[in-house]
Amino acid sequence: MGRANLKKAADFEHAVHLARSSQVTFKAQLQEWKNILIRGGDPEQLDSIAPAWGGCATFIGASYYHFQQVKPEQAKEMDQVIQRLRQFRDDRDWQQFHNPKDLAVALSIEASELLEAFLWKTPETADTEKVKEELADVLAYALLLSDAYGFDIKKIVLDKIERNEEKYPINKAKGSAKKYTEL
Repeated sequence: MGRANLKKAADFEHAVHLARSSQVTFKAQLQEWKNILIRGGDPEQLDSIAPAWGGCATFIGASYYHFQQVKPEQAKEMDQVIQRLRQFRDDRDWQQFHNPKDLAVALSIEASELLEAFLWKTPETADTEKVKEELADVLAYALLLSDAYGFDIKKIVLDKIERNEEKYPINKAKGSAKKYTEL
């Protein structure tokens, strides 16, 4: 292979490397932007990624504003709850303990404590304050676990309902407590 061909090959290899690096950088920046938009982050966080988007900074800011305006109020409230849970966790430097496995374990333990509120009682005689307290713990750990994986809570719940609708068709499951494999 002559020098000219070697130079062309090296230039091509360099161009491929640059293209791949740019693609990875772009995907990372896009993910950051998506996380800010979806999780209801502070609009000022956009300032940290806007330079990488060059002329798109105005578009990002406008998109953020539009996204926040059309987002359902309940979703905004849920984002506020998750933000508050993160703040509580981070203020105590507990993120180091909040890996998905340990969050799932904590969720299970709190679910057991919720069950304990009903032990040897009818639903009417259970201490509702205890139920609220333990249910809040269950929900908090479920939200933190979802957040740890970056799950879209609405999407995963709606997807699960859709799968359950297939497993439990109304004509077979209505009024029955049987598992779908027994219908």
